[in-house]
Amino acid sequence: PLLTAVAGRGSYIADFGVIDLPTVGEVRARAGLRYSSLFPRGALELGVRKELRRQQNYELSVGAQTAGDDRRLDFVGDFAVVKFFKGAKAFYRFLFGFGWPFDGNSGPSWDEMGSALGVTQQNLPPYGRGALTIGWRTGLFSSGLETVAHPNLIRERSSNKGVSSGILRKRSPVDLLDSTPYAAYGVDVPLGALVGAGGGVHVSCTVLPEHGVLEHEVQLKIDDAQGATSLSLVLEQSMQDPRRARLRFGASYARG
Repeated sequence: PLLTAVAGRGSYIADFGVIDLPTVGEVRARAGLRYSSLFPRGALELGVRKELRRQQNYELSVGAQTAGDDRRLDFVGDFAVVKFFKGAKAFYRFLFGFGWPFDGNSGPSWDEMGSALGVTQQNLPPYGRGALTIGWRTGLFSSGLETVAHPNLIRERSSNKGVSSGILRKRSPVDLLDSTPYAAYGVDVPLGALVGAGGGVHVSCTVLPEHGVLEHEVQLKIDDAQGATSLSLVLEQSMQDPRRARLRFGASYARG
């Protein structure tokens, strides 16, 4: 069949801006509601980020995000540093997370930790709008537990019928951590007055050799006096069987 599975989620978030907390100091906070297959009745979503240091050539920050209701709780934290050079930047991010249900029918328990790091060379062709990134990335909590199976997983299931279910579980859906080396090339396309001063289109292609996947992505950002709208389309295509793919569509609106 052309379409084998569909999954979705949505959130309504209120940005509290910068809050000065005793002992902790200033943090940027947000809260809202999340709806998904894990939280069909809605869950409270909270997020905070504290900037530890910002100077001309580097940034250092920590953050945390939770999503939960009376049936389960998921948490992820991270530590991030970005170093800026002339025409380039290097980044490192350490992530750790866990989740568990309060009853047996509210999804699986999990705990993971991993890192993302790499170097981005900027001001590349065409016209200095291109950027090449090479590194290692993790998708912890980006897709979470609410996603459609990886495009290569269906092939593995059908061609390994004799393999025990335990091994398949370990490889599905290419792990929650979703770690892999990668190389990505992207181009920013300004659209001027059509999408506002801060708007434009970003087009990129990413090679994920660990997963055997080509990832094609288009992002559109529109700025106006009322707020900012972002649209994204990501096609993950199997390198072993290009007919198998996973399509992700995202949209967000931030009121000004």
